Amino acid sequence: MDQNEQKEKNFKRYIGLETEYAIRFSSEHSERPDNRILYDLIIKIIPSYVRIAEGTSILKWKQIFTENGSAFCYESLPHHLESGLLEAATPECESPLEVLLYQKAIDRLLKKCLEKLNSPYKNSYPKSTISLIKNCKDAFDNIYGAQENYSGYIAKGIYFFLYRSFLVFYLPLLAFYILVVFLVSFLILFIQSILLIFVYFFYIIFISLNQKQKNKYQYEVFVFPAHKTFFYYFEKISGNLLTFTEIILSLPMIAPYVIILKYLTFRDYKKHLLPFLITRIIYTGSGSINKDGKYYLSEKAIFTKRIARTTNFPADRCIYDPGNLMKLAYLSVLSFFKLEFHYLKQLFSKIQRFQIGMSDSCMSEVSELLKVGPIYILMNMIDEGFLKNSPKISSPIQILKYINEYPNYKKTAIKIKNHTNIDLPQNVSAIDIQYWYLNQVKDYLKQRKVIQPEFIMIIQLWEDVLNSLKEEPEKLFGKIDWITKRILMNQAILKEKRMNLNHNNNNILDVEQINLEDYQKYYELLKIIDIKYHDIYEGYYSELEKANLTKHFFSEEEIENAIKNPPQSSSLAKIRSTIIRKMNQSYDNIKISWNYVRIGNGAVSKIIDLKDYKKKKN
Repeated sequence: MDQNEQKEKNFKRYIGLETEYAIRFSSEHSERPDNRILYDLIIKIIPSYVRIAEGTSILKWKQIFTENGSAFCYESLPHHLESGLLEAATPECESPLEVLLYQKAIDRLLKKCLEKLNSPYKNSYPKSTISLIKNCKDAFDNIYGAQENYSGYIAKGIYFFLYRSFLVFYLPLLAFYILVVFLVSFLILFIQSILLIFVYFFYIIFISLNQKQKNKYQYEVFVFPAHKTFFYYFEKISGNLLTFTEIILSLPMIAPYVIILKYLTFRDYKKHLLPFLITRIIYTGSGSINKDGKYYLSEKAIFTKRIARTTNFPADRCIYDPGNLMKLAYLSVLSFFKLEFHYLKQLFSKIQRFQIGMSDSCMSEVSELLKVGPIYILMNMIDEGFLKNSPKISSPIQILKYINEYPNYKKTAIKIKNHTNIDLPQNVSAIDIQYWYLNQVKDYLKQRKVIQPEFIMIIQLWEDVLNSLKEEPEKLFGKIDWITKRILMNQAILKEKRMNLNHNNNNILDVEQINLEDYQKYYELLKIIDIKYHDIYEGYYSELEKANLTKHFFSEEEIENAIKNPPQSSSLAKIRSTIIRKMNQSYDNIKISWNYVRIGNGAVSKIIDLKDYKKKKN
């Protein structure tokens, strides 16, 4: 057995979750601050609970890592800098339960920060409340939310050879093109700066004359970010122009790489997991309502346009998102200009992050565990060659949209093209497809000599949820987010109408006294419930937790321990944690990344791979 075969045999799959939290600010008196200000207020409190270190990423604004291996940053678009999100990422974990624990630890740490920030003695904005919304869609239909990352084989055999060969020819062209885009962008900024000087000069004269006429001799031209003044709008226009320019100019070079990523990478995972991912929204969806009164199982699925990303446009929502690999290629070129090759080494690795973009931010631990648990086992099955055949669905995106609209998930509207080969009827429901995958996993585990107890628990939970969805979905209140949220909405409508549930119909999901017009009439009330459900500071799901109406997998002690300590299964997270804890004792000027540590600045800085860190220290 050669060295590469040995590495494949010892391959350990890591899971990581990325979650974007919308920053909410409500006040009786204060004008809403810029979200960057609010992010700073929250992040500055984190060191009072855990040790932190500054991150190295040039693509993440004010990134920090905590001593348990997690990361936080401010995520925004260049033309919406003031309305960004707080993004948190779990450390690398080796099991579904472990990654769920560390997601809970992140939620708990942020809630502690909010409690401290909103206390009367700490609040920077009197009679104001700052909170974080863990969802994927706001009241204006802006989409953000969660992503899942699973380490896996980017390609094998001839496909891996073709992928690497493409990179050898592509990266030099990308480097040249980045220089061109940089020069054009710099020229645009230069022209904007000249324009700013002239416009600002006349702006000051106008303000001066205007205030002189009003006998006011003191004026304030620019108060950022509370007042939307001249600079605010100039920043918005500049950001829009630069974003548009960079997207259009980079499209010719991004397009070939996107095509290669689509057809050469993660082929087996994409092929076998597509029907599973389309139908799993029946238990992973967080629920959403629109102005037409229609109710949807998944927030992300509403805006999903295609199976895999085809452009670098932010609105190009997809199921499989190779955006992480596109960023990695970009960083490889930028670091190469500085004679640093760690990103380049990472880009050519056979093990990469398989990223799923169509993922809802789940409040329920059951939904969150079933989001990562089954897919983790299925990827193991694919790598081992057990899952050789899987359902082939006609028009998958169209089917996704159909399933997502309540109550279509029970209808046998999915046509299976290869039904004779996989022991399925030609027309099935979303639940039927999930049962098929469940049975495949059961057969796989029967053949294994050693079965992790965690897998048995996940399979049993998966089956119990499917059985309830088929027979009595209302019993999943407090366990599945979209069901819990819809029941809360129905109860609110009944209260507004001053009506009680008909005793002849105990199904609170489909109340006889409520029709589509009611959902439309009470839309504003229902939208408040829709969003308030996800508030991690004082939301409705938190109230259900306090009332013991939800299911928990961890004790308070386990969550508190996970806030400060890294997952024991992850060597990278443990090394990262060790460095952060020792920084104040023996190290100076260190920045942390997911895979390496940077010591020093500029030309004298040193890059050390975390895997080699102990060797370097010794």
